[in-house]
Amino acid sequence: MTNGLYKPTGWLRRVAGRCLGVGPRKGDATALMPPVDVSGVPLGQCDGSSLPQDTICVQDTSGSLGWSLTTGGSRLDASKLAAEAFFRRRAVLSPGDRIAIVTFNNYGRVVLPLTEITRLDVILTCLASLRVAGGTDLAEGLKAANGLFAQDVALNPALARYRRILLLTDGHGGNPLRWATHLKNAGVLLEVIGIGGNTSDVDEALLRRVATTDAQGLIHYWFFHDTDGLVAHYEDLANGLVFRGHG
Repeated sequence: MTNGLYKPTGWLRRVAGRCLGVGPRKGDATALMPPVDVSGVPLGQCDGSSLPQDTICVQDTSGSLGWSLTTGGSRLDASKLAAEAFFRRRAVLSPGDRIAIVTFNNYGRVVLPLTEITRLDVILTCLASLRVAGGTDLAEGLKAANGLFAQDVALNPALARYRRILLLTDGHGGNPLRWATHLKNAGVLLEVIGIGGNTSDVDEALLRRVATTDAQGLIHYWFFHDTDGLVAHYEDLANGLVFRGHG
């Protein structure tokens, strides 16, 4: 640990180093390689329980996440509580899962590479370390997440995982559609959560396009203005309820 952050070593450090706000470079086959859908199950048909899950929490840490919700506490505080609830529930339901944490403001940053969920102490320490600053560029967060998945596929091509992203934001900014399309075409489930005082705080039309639309027509985008609702939703995501169309 360094300053409360997990400091990866070995191949984890190499993975993190590639993703610290840097998108794929022209001709960089590894960074551009799709993480591929290894589940063999169409999105919207799977409750996420058939395979261990790799979940990347892509967390907006722009300055406005420090603003208070009408129900009390900051937007960042609410997002941390929700993520913690998700992590704790998945640790019980599926101890073979892995978790990563990516933050973005003006730049994307890997706070925690894919880490076994049994190392909950490490995961929660990294989550608690998040701080707010800067603007909002949604594309930067998705670029960093793509880099993690692509590197993992390159290192573990035979590893069968169900891959998902939980993207939380309270703002506008960036051009994330290229990265969202790339990830969805590769079989990654994109669940997008907006948070703020009201829906005008976010670009809902854009976020709906970023999110996965599953086989039942459910767009995996939701907006919350309160901590309790957000935490309950993350618990539903962890339990697989939203996969079944009850979200």
